[in-house]
Amino acid sequence: MRLTRRGAAVALALLSPFAAITAQGAPVLDSAAADAFIKQYMAGLRGSDAVPRAAFVLVHGASITLAKGFGKTAANTPVDPARTLFRAASNSKLITATAVMQLAEQGRWKLDDDINRYLPPAARIDATFAAPVTLHQLLTHTSGFEDRFAGGLALQGKGLSLAEYFARNRPRRAMPAGVEVSYSNTGIALAGYLVERASGEPFAQYAKRHIFDPLGMSRSSFEQPVPAEWRADLAGGAPTRARDIHFNPYPAASLVTAPIDMGRFIAAHLSGGGRVLSAASVADMHATHWRAQPSAPGVAYGFFEGMLNGHRALFHTGDSGDHSVVLLLPDDAVGFYFVYTGTDEQASVREHLTRAFVDRFFPAPAGVAPAPALAAGESHEELAGTFRGARYSRSNYEKVKAMFNQVRVRPDGPGALAVQPPGDGAPVHLVRVAPLTFRGDSGEMVAFRRGADGRIAGFTLGGSIWDPSSWDRVGALENGTLHFRLALIAILIVAARGLVWPVVALIRRVSRATPRLSNPRERRWWRWSGLVAALLLLTPIIALATAFLSFTHPVVAVPRAMGVAGALLIVAMIAGLPLLPAAAIVWRDRMWTPARRVHFTLVALAMLVLAPMLAYWRLLG
Repeated sequence: MRLTRRGAAVALALLSPFAAITAQGAPVLDSAAADAFIKQYMAGLRGSDAVPRAAFVLVHGASITLAKGFGKTAANTPVDPARTLFRAASNSKLITATAVMQLAEQGRWKLDDDINRYLPPAARIDATFAAPVTLHQLLTHTSGFEDRFAGGLALQGKGLSLAEYFARNRPRRAMPAGVEVSYSNTGIALAGYLVERASGEPFAQYAKRHIFDPLGMSRSSFEQPVPAEWRADLAGGAPTRARDIHFNPYPAASLVTAPIDMGRFIAAHLSGGGRVLSAASVADMHATHWRAQPSAPGVAYGFFEGMLNGHRALFHTGDSGDHSVVLLLPDDAVGFYFVYTGTDEQASVREHLTRAFVDRFFPAPAGVAPAPALAAGESHEELAGTFRGARYSRSNYEKVKAMFNQVRVRPDGPGALAVQPPGDGAPVHLVRVAPLTFRGDSGEMVAFRRGADGRIAGFTLGGSIWDPSSWDRVGALENGTLHFRLALIAILIVAARGLVWPVVALIRRVSRATPRLSNPRERRWWRWSGLVAALLLLTPIIALATAFLSFTHPVVAVPRAMGVAGALLIVAMIAGLPLLPAAAIVWRDRMWTPARRVHFTLVALAMLVLAPMLAYWRLLG
């Protein structure tokens, strides 16, 4: 929203929240109106939305116009926006992206350069696909890296340097670069490592010297652990020694900062770069560099793009016990930082705040544009199907999370679609706003994309202040719901063999009934199936015992337990190989009763189903 000087008098006469007008004609948000707004909003957070502490910093151009703290810290001191430290989590990525832009401005590299030019041999990216990965793609989350968390955490004192981390955890490519957006801690952390190599300074030190110090961000640090003199000022309290962890790819998420400092950072971005970037670099950083469809929100360098009541917004969010959002309305020279401590379920509080803020101070224009007519060859039926989130690991046990991260899309009347999210949630209803592009009531935007064969390959979800995510169409054989149901049936069959039949045998032994398996060969095959079933059933028990007996943080216990589980599953699968040919022998020689033969065969078939499924979900070691 922009007002001329002539319009200012009218606006003020109508009690507009804008109290003054800058020389450029942009409205200055009245701090008293904003103060009343944030106090009212925080007072309205009750029940499941109530949070113990929060801070809000409002920026206009180069100036911080409001800074408020709410609640008390874990140390029972009032939240002070200038002193209390919150974990910025993924908002750390904005600092990293700014550092990359600084070095590009200095001519150290070009953003379209192949990143392998700047990496040591141990960390270079494999040529899985023809096109290389560039800095441009790291900053737009379009590098195509898989999302793998293993190796990312360590106990304090045992953390890795960036050089050590990337030498041991070389990023793996899951898709061609530039094709789709997939939020990547790995990609941004790798950008931080490149800054470290190009500058010759550890990234944490580089951020302090070249961003924090010039902007006066004296209460900000990437250091791990947090400097000792600051630990008492952490909003959520200093972690206990047993629970203090080190995030290895730290340029992506380890920033600890006071809210006022983030206000200073926002002010630099709203005023041509302050003392850290040129106006040209800021403009380039804020420009849209990737989007799924022409009418869909896109991705800038570090920031994500949204449309709020007709205003272009740049934003980023962070989640790590403390939830936060950085929001810029660059055309209006307004921005804010909102941070609070809360549960994962309370992450939506920041979205509600953002919507309320924009509705209050930047209301939507009246009228709704009609949806355009379908383009030639476009139909809603071709958009229907099952889609899986693209952000998951392809190379280890973490892949199993993708089994449950699926949505179903179906036509929902003329010009509309319904998206059924994972679980039992209500479907999201979308209305077509452009070719292959749909909008929901809450501002979500879904933009479909076609593959090389012209068919619908997936879609990108974004809008409002949601980090964009890509979803890929999956065929019937890759459907996670189908896999889960088949696995559940197979496990129940195996459980019956491992639990029910032994109970029956025990009852017969106690009652001194005549043994039914007098033939040694019959007993051998039956007991062998029982051994395989028992091994499968004991695997999760042994894995859990391994985790608990580790007497350490889950960071260490979970990978160790999954390693044990994977080894046991491999043994079980190998042991189960003879069961299928044995089933044929059992039927040929008419061993046992028909019921026992059927159950033995079902156990063999269950192993046949489980083996490739466990391999597909990377659970075999």
